[in-house]
Amino acid sequence: MDISLFRTLRKNLSITSLVALLLFACGILPCRADVVAWGDSMTYGTGADHPDKGEKTWPRWFTEFSGIKVIKKGVGGQSSGQIKDRMLAEPALHKEFTVIWAGRNDYPGPKYVKKHIADMVAALNHDNYLVVGITNSTREPKGGDKLKIIDTLNADLKAAYGSRFVDVRPLLVAAYDKTLPQDVADHENDVVPASLRSDILHLNTAGYKVVAQAIYDAYRGLAPKPQGASSSGVVLAPPDSKPIPVGVGKWTPAAPPYPSKFAKPPVEFRLWENGGAPGDPEPLHGGQKTTDNGGIAQWGIPSIVVWEPLVAGTNRRAFMICPGGAYQNLETNWSLRTDQFLQKGFVVFMLKYRTVPNWKECEKYSFLDAKRGIRFIRTYAAHYGIDPNLIGAVGGSAGANLVLNLITHPDVGNPKDEDILERPGCQVAFAAMLCPWPTPANRPVSYYPISKDIPPAFIASAKDDRGAPTSWAVAIADTYSKVGAPYFFWHIEKGGHAAFSAKTPDAEGYQWPEKFLDWLGTVLPDNPKSSQQ
Repeated sequence: MDISLFRTLRKNLSITSLVALLLFACGILPCRADVVAWGDSMTYGTGADHPDKGEKTWPRWFTEFSGIKVIKKGVGGQSSGQIKDRMLAEPALHKEFTVIWAGRNDYPGPKYVKKHIADMVAALNHDNYLVVGITNSTREPKGGDKLKIIDTLNADLKAAYGSRFVDVRPLLVAAYDKTLPQDVADHENDVVPASLRSDILHLNTAGYKVVAQAIYDAYRGLAPKPQGASSSGVVLAPPDSKPIPVGVGKWTPAAPPYPSKFAKPPVEFRLWENGGAPGDPEPLHGGQKTTDNGGIAQWGIPSIVVWEPLVAGTNRRAFMICPGGAYQNLETNWSLRTDQFLQKGFVVFMLKYRTVPNWKECEKYSFLDAKRGIRFIRTYAAHYGIDPNLIGAVGGSAGANLVLNLITHPDVGNPKDEDILERPGCQVAFAAMLCPWPTPANRPVSYYPISKDIPPAFIASAKDDRGAPTSWAVAIADTYSKVGAPYFFWHIEKGGHAAFSAKTPDAEGYQWPEKFLDWLGTVLPDNPKSSQQ
């Protein structure tokens, strides 16, 4: 490449875009199609359409994230029918990856929106598309008939298009700034926070960034690319695994991860490869064995273990286990359960979050470890043949408390972060909480912001549990019911705090994986394109 041309490009392109272009020029990256964005004023970018002032629409953000050109076809004030007519009049663009964001100006005619979107999708004659859900204005708050119509339409679109539907409304509502009173009030009213809006409806630069990130995350899972490739077309493989010391100082060495006959040898990765975990727990790491059955303590190097099925696959489901142990120990022997889920085609991960220096600090910082764990899985999803939209979290006891903290505090990541594990979001698609444990004991469930947009949850508790009072699980289930979020509550009579342990095969709770999988199939149907190869 001519050096003068390189300098010109360097001045005018983002690093991401420049890398993509260089890889293409070198023949490493196949030619990529453009993205065509059809829509109304939200796609045009009303509220952030002055690039000379540093404002950015969602297509502009998308290009910055990906280096991929977006052909913007947004016209303010248009109905879904008008958008459809424009799209059908330009068949030459139908071969491209397509994003459809229509329907805001049809209110209250959702049946027409669904028909027009279906006509647009049918005209494409391929599966390389995304449909974006509509958002509400400040005049359509929680409890009103208008918001019910919007939510029903979005739910219908999700049912129709599955992983090709991008539900941006809950992501925007959840991205409020807790330090801003108006944002807090907007969040309580279930509307987009003021810090992300330019008026009562349209977004600002920050709001369009949230939308672009959600669309980009969905695109990465659907855009045509070689199996195991990232959104840039290059395989993103985890770094080499660095040994984690155990038995440091006076401590008995903790056992290595359990092998499985249904998986490749388990591999353990440090979540902060070169140190630097928030809270600096590494100097306190001891790697202590506490029991002969997988109990460990004094853990100060947050890590994640992966059990990858022996048979390669695509678009697979995955989940991260958060083991229990009162935020002081980690009960890591989930070998029987790991085997059960591996046989069902899941890729299984286990988070080994910090247990030092004490339970209070552990609760605070293990939340960051859990978010980092989900980001790790999403970053390397293609490498493991995982659908990035089908990642869940499962935990027992304190691990269930950690799962609750994780699913009630999602974020969309920072696509421009120098650390690639901080770029994707930490949202999950489903959760399971077994014997959920309150920390501290007097903390109310209302401490956790459970809304109707929270991921579907499987909640299980025994009525005679004294370690984690069943009233806590009841309160979680009741809150799910109150806000209208999907859940299944399995409330059994006996078993105590070990009711769902693999150590008691004759107990009722032993069968929880079957119950969980049956329920999961009702809220998260198998991806029709998933496969084992």
